[in-house]
Amino acid sequence: MTPSASLSCPKCRASLPENLAPPGSPRACGSCGQPVEGLVFPAYYRPLASGKAAETLVALEDAGCFYHPQSRAQVPCDACGRFLCALCDIELGGQHLCPACVNSGSKKKRLHQLDGNRVLYGGIALMVGFLPLIVFWPLTIVTGPLTIFIAIYGWRKPLSLTGPNRLSYVLAIILGLLQIVGWALAITGLFNLF
Repeated sequence: MTPSASLSCPKCRASLPENLAPPGSPRACGSCGQPVEGLVFPAYYRPLASGKAAETLVALEDAGCFYHPQSRAQVPCDACGRFLCALCDIELGGQHLCPACVNSGSKKKRLHQLDGNRVLYGGIALMVGFLPLIVFWPLTIVTGPLTIFIAIYGWRKPLSLTGPNRLSYVLAIILGLLQIVGWALAITGLFNLF
């Protein structure tokens, strides 16, 4: 396919051939003699891809799109049941959703595929369990159970956007259990002294 826009010399604006020269070896412009080196991305020559077109209703028995009544419905929205044409169908996580459901799901934080950031409860639990060991160890009587609670609470929440990893949750639970066992042994040791 020939691109619609032509390449031009930056100095005199004269039209240049599509294939200038290999990178690193400039070629002189045919009009002004200015050395020109052209690096053209392959996408420049790629044809434009067209999106799905909505089919028009042919028979009265066909269902129409909720948003475009003149267009034939392809699928129902999995969230609200509205009929959708190919133009309105948004496939997200294996579901077919309408624009309104995607919008409300995004605002209400129900569509985890659209999340831009997430709370990493495993990291928080590790920090809550480990920091008192360094700063002030008697706090571990509180942070041990709190570490386990945060790790269990965050276990079912969506994982990191960069990849699933539950190791931090497991380590936090082990750390919290070690703190609880340590306090239990210390308290029973004190009772045995008296």
